[in-house]
Amino acid sequence: MPSEGFSNDIVKLNKRISLLQTEQEEIEKRKTSVVIKGLPENNEHITDLEACKQLLHVQILSVADNPTSAKRIGQVNKDGTSRPVRLILTCKENQKEILEKGKTLKDKNGTVLDFDPAAVFINPDLTIMQREAAFSRRMKDWKKRQNQQQNQENKAATQQNKENQPKVKENQKTIQDKKETQGQVVAQAEKYELPPPLRS
Repeated sequence: MPSEGFSNDIVKLNKRISLLQTEQEEIEKRKTSVVIKGLPENNEHITDLEACKQLLHVQILSVADNPTSAKRIGQVNKDGTSRPVRLILTCKENQKEILEKGKTLKDKNGTVLDFDPAAVFINPDLTIMQREAAFSRRMKDWKKRQNQQQNQENKAATQQNKENQPKVKENQKTIQDKKETQGQVVAQAEKYELPPPLRS
């Protein structure tokens, strides 16, 4: 009888195979949609679809009236954090325009909105495998930056040590000279039976 751990591995493997089989289909399907984060949820005055259209109007986009549907992604958050919205568009060109012009969202028209467009972000609608790959790239870039920062700190510390070495040697020589001088004074005092000087 297979162990529980082995059975779990089989389940994960089957899910992975299923994702691979449908990956290309999912990629094509998501070329006509975007994911909007930061859009307030449970707004009594406006639907998610109307809020998305309003957001696109603010950006003066030619595709502002083209979205066909908007749906929240995932389960409702207990802490009240708004869920992302998947916005379905009419064609791939609409998605391209939104992603290009929606990188920095501002209220360009002075329109009165029920939300702050600067707090809203528009992203590509990625598949699970695309999100995993993007996360892996971010982690790789983060580790690279960490290593570069550590190398810079190590170089700075090495340089500081090099600069401090002459001072350390000078201090050591001063201490040694002082000890030798005190030794000479003590020896001289003993010679004439005088009390030795106080050590500083």
